[in-house]
Amino acid sequence: MRVESRMSTLPTLGRRSERVLISLRRKLADGAYPPNSRLPTEKELCDEFEASRTTIRRAVARLAADGLVKVVQGSGTYALPRPKREEAGSCTLSVMFPFDSGSLAHVQTLAMAQDMLISVFTHTDWSPLTERNFLKRVLQERHRGLLAFCTPRQPLNDDVLAELEAVGTRVVHVEHYTMTLPERSYVLPDYREGGALAARTLLEAGYEHLRFVQIETDGPYSHIAFDGFVQALREARGEVDPESVRVVLPRGFEVHAEGQRRAEAFMAELPENAGIVARSVDDVAAALASLLRGRGRSVPDDVGIIGIKHLLNYRPCGVVDHIDYDWAALLSRAIEAVVAPNWRGIQRFVKPELVQVGSTRLRQSS
Repeated sequence: MRVESRMSTLPTLGRRSERVLISLRRKLADGAYPPNSRLPTEKELCDEFEASRTTIRRAVARLAADGLVKVVQGSGTYALPRPKREEAGSCTLSVMFPFDSGSLAHVQTLAMAQDMLISVFTHTDWSPLTERNFLKRVLQERHRGLLAFCTPRQPLNDDVLAELEAVGTRVVHVEHYTMTLPERSYVLPDYREGGALAARTLLEAGYEHLRFVQIETDGPYSHIAFDGFVQALREARGEVDPESVRVVLPRGFEVHAEGQRRAEAFMAELPENAGIVARSVDDVAAALASLLRGRGRSVPDDVGIIGIKHLLNYRPCGVVDHIDYDWAALLSRAIEAVVAPNWRGIQRFVKPELVQVGSTRLRQSS
């Protein structure tokens, strides 16, 4: 509560001062300005950031208010030893959580074993503003760590994430929210390899005409998996036009008239001995398998189907073959990194696993 009260009395910085503040906080956290060392002069900071004296003064004033620097009149600005609270962090682990209750219980058990409480944030509409308000609260309360599952919608909240890292909150991303990797720490499903594994599985089973089915509103994970799918095809067959193997359907295609029409058109044009990789299991792969069987197409003899599971598609699936990930191990590794005595960050992928239940010929011939 004391932190909230102190921060609420400070004036709004403005975007330029906020950018300077984030950069200086990160340098202090990384040791670029060791404790008791003098920061560059006001003029030097103006030149470095191409900013006015007022912009620099506002950022330095916020650092001083947060207890990170001390301004000595006539001498300069000096880095202070980091407060113990920021070194150790609070006892709270923030979790941006769209998962099932079982996974949530798993995270809670791991956190409590480390004498930590969890603060759970659930995306309801993937609003950047709602997410930003939550992240600002985490910043005010100086939570020890954050398992981040950020919205891919613009505008991204990368500036607040950087500010969290600069004040000592250990941010570990557990899901992709852009096509590029987070700058700092992550434990992520290797969707690119998952898409490649699905393609290789179908090719090795003898399917000739491969397609990757996506939904119009897909996030980064689907496009990353598609990149891996295309790469595997190129390795096996040479140059491939990505758009020739991509199929995009509307969300809810299995229940809406227009979606059903487009899905029917896709299946009508699908040649024999085709292989489908679907961006998810229950709402795409299983639905396509059902529609194909309804048209008299044999799965897996005529068409093979593999779905790719992701963190929003956590339910067990026994209907189609799928690419899965060890979500429990992913979450455990992320929390281990957050509670480690010495924070060095973590950059790790969780490998995909093929789960066979009979929607491709591979299982029957193995």
